[in-house]
This record gives sequence, C-alpha cells and structure tokens, in this order.
Amino acid sequence: MKSLNDSCYVGPDKNPRVIQDSDPMKNIAYKYALDNYESKVQRQRAVNEQFMRSHYDSIAASKVDHEAKESQRKAQIENNHHAVREQMEARAAIKAENKVLEKQYAKTSFGPEETESAAMIKQNVSRNKVLATREEL
Repeated sequence: MKSLNDSCYVGPDKNPRVIQDSDPMKNIAYKYALDNYESKVQRQRAVNEQFMRSHYDSIAASKVDHEAKESQRKAQIENNHHAVREQMEARAAIKAENKVLEKQYAKTSFGPEETESAAMIKQNVSRNKVLATREEL
C-alpha cells in the first residue's frame, strides 16, 4: 500500500483509473440513474395519491352511510315512541270503557238457556208482583 505522502501519489483528478466527471459515459449513466429514480418517485407519488384519494373517498362514503343509518335509527325510535303512545292511549280508552261497563247493571237472573227477552219478561212479572204487594199494604 502506498503512503499518501509518497511522491508517486497522483490525485483522483489526474489518476487514469478514476472515472472523471467530464467522462461522457459517466454523464450518461448519471442521467439514466437520475431519470430512473425520478420516475420511481413519480410512480410512488401517484400510488400514494391514489391510496389517499381512495382512503378519503372511503371515509366520505362511510360518513354518508353512518348518517343514513343514524337517521334511520332515529326514525325507528320515533316510530317506536309513536306506537307506544298509541298503545298507552288505547289502553287508557279500554280502561275507561271498562269502568263504564263495570258501573252498568249486570242482569244475573237469566241463565244460559234463557234469552234476554225472556229474562226481561220474568223481571217485569216479579216487579209487578212486588208493586202489587206494596199496594195491598
């Protein structure tokens, strides 16, 4: 190995084994490598931009889908509340109707074999008998 301070040492710009910057083949190789690198960067940039675009589109579609589901959920909740309110009102109406029916006179004098008209005749006859006995007294 030669020493750097050796008198036979030649600098890289004067050494014939070193490819100089002015060499046309070196310039062509450099241009080719630079173009290759720049095209690779451009392809990667296009891929990244496409990925980001699809990602943003996916987010927007997901947001729209979520909003649609949320509005559908709110509408379903409102429908459920409306149905519950209707059921409560119907129950209250039935309860009021049942109270009215409970206050009405229930005829217990006729059995299953008798009709209502026959029971009314019997009731009138018995009422007439009661009235007649009261008149006699």
